[in-house]
Amino acid sequence: MLKPPQRWAVIAAWASAVGGLMPVVWRLHMLVWGAGWELADEFRRGGLLVYVLGLIVVETLAALAVLGLIQPWGEVWPRWVPGVGGRRISTRLVLGVASVGALLITAIISITFWELLTLTAQGISNPILHVEAGWKRAFMLAHYVPWVLWPIGLWVAINGYARRH
Repeated sequence: MLKPPQRWAVIAAWASAVGGLMPVVWRLHMLVWGAGWELADEFRRGGLLVYVLGLIVVETLAALAVLGLIQPWGEVWPRWVPGVGGRRISTRLVLGVASVGALLITAIISITFWELLTLTAQGISNPILHVEAGWKRAFMLAHYVPWVLWPIGLWVAINGYARRH
């Protein structure tokens, strides 16, 4: 019998998933309803459109994968998976993959925010904060500030998974 996840691990995993999905919501908004926004035109151009769509797919899958740390489908292989269906997923495998993912996400988000803060402190116009102004910037930041919850919640959820197993 699998132990249920700790309440704090469930809260952390959901906060992580929502934090990871917030920029996705903003990017979708830019692509679908972005008419009149300066970044929308950039998003819709050739290769950048493919990049943004790819980023949306990868980030969505990665953010939702966090929930596997607190759900039964993250502990037992689905029956339809050949050779391992119905078997317990190795705790080492889960912790290894989750930890590598958490390291990458932590690095990406840390570097992104560090560069934005550094450029802003130096008075250098950066492509994110100076493209949009007023309520559009506030709307964008409202979707990117929760992004920091993704790695924090993921590390806490990993800790909960490790303690449970």
